[in-house]
Amino acid sequence: MKQNVKLSSFWIEVKSQFATLAQIAINHLLPFPSTYLCESAFSSLTYLKNKYRSKLQVECDLRLSLTQIKPNIDFLCNNKQLHSF
Repeated sequence: MKQNVKLSSFWIEVKSQFATLAQIAINHLLPFPSTYLCESAFSSLTYLKNKYRSKLQVECDLRLSLTQIKPNIDFLCNNKQLHSF
């Protein structure tokens, strides 16, 4: 076996031979690359929780600020029915 393989790549390669052990190893290695997501969440939260906008429930706003999905605003606006007076 190669000596200069990344740890995550190694466990992915041997997953078919050692399924349970590889899954445990991958689960322990997964949080380290995702610290970027955690840091960006904290940055978004500090932006949302300022003295002008101090709601206690920020889950929905935080979810919108962290998502990678781009909404189709034109489609959403075109499918809304206008209110008649």
